[in-house]
Amino acid sequence: MNHTTRMNKRSPLFFTIFITLLCIFGLNQCEMMDDMKKMKAPKFETGARSTAQTCKTCHGEIYAQWQNRSRHAVAKSSESYNNFLHKFENNTMLNSMMGTQMCVSCHGPDENGVDCETCHGTASPEEEIMQVHKDKFSPNLSNLKSESFCANCHSIKNPMSGDYMVNTYNDWKNSPAAKSGKTCQNCHMSKADSGLSSHGFKTTVRNIDLYKNRITIDHVQVDLKKVSLQIHNLVSGHYIPAGGPTRVLALQIEYLDHQGKVIHTDVEKFNREFSLMFGLMPKKLLSDSRLKPNETRTITFDISETIQSELSEIRIILNQYEVSDEHKGDIDKAHWKSSDIVDIYKRITKKEN
Repeated sequence: MNHTTRMNKRSPLFFTIFITLLCIFGLNQCEMMDDMKKMKAPKFETGARSTAQTCKTCHGEIYAQWQNRSRHAVAKSSESYNNFLHKFENNTMLNSMMGTQMCVSCHGPDENGVDCETCHGTASPEEEIMQVHKDKFSPNLSNLKSESFCANCHSIKNPMSGDYMVNTYNDWKNSPAAKSGKTCQNCHMSKADSGLSSHGFKTTVRNIDLYKNRITIDHVQVDLKKVSLQIHNLVSGHYIPAGGPTRVLALQIEYLDHQGKVIHTDVEKFNREFSLMFGLMPKKLLSDSRLKPNETRTITFDISETIQSELSEIRIILNQYEVSDEHKGDIDKAHWKSSDIVDIYKRITKKEN
């Protein structure tokens, strides 16, 4: 047995002793242990499952929406999840503290990710399915329609710092949508043409077109010295980008010469930045530049004198990215980039002296 293997086997015991001693000397540490237990506890019913393919037999339209459009369907297969999981498993301290239960507790118990049974409850292959509908699924529908149900996984805080890594539910609670009585389900599970609640959940990571009429840019003013514009978040229910800190919205201004060549680029990012725990897991919130619900923000860029004589026009581009936590919002290291949400060309206005 090599040294690394010995350390991996001992680390959970060492960590347990360490936390126990902390609990003796401070209540906050005991609360931290409680938060850790909550993070690791499954947010779904455990037990024998029939899988989403069984549900597909009668619920083909809903299955197709979930499979083809939802982030839930790829909760276990997405690159962002597996990238984090691989690094997490090889991080001795984090794995000792939390174990992969922290990830599985929301992302689902098997390769199907967050599927029908993750939310509606299990249906054992040994049970008669219509009886399960009558005894469990139908009575549970009122719970599924409550916005607090979404909070189970869309509100996650770091147990060490108390800062929320995923804060979508709390963002909604303080939003204009919540004040007007709109729930998460009202927007993300609105009725399809068939009259059934949509199970694509309107996630921009799988359908960025959802943002094309919900994030807009106007009042663009350009001269040789300055670019100014207004960006609007027309979503009333949460900040943009929503979700965890891996999501970054980036506004890029490309400065073009008379041949259309890019001679300079400015970038304005909308995201949350965290300090990292053991080099990987978001811990303390350092800044939050996301767009608030229904916010209009004015953005200004000063144009460098060194490029003013060559400048002919600018290009304004808006994209969403996914960037692993350890890269802290560096879009050059993103593992996913959306198609353009906004793409605007604007000629330079040369002011007379």
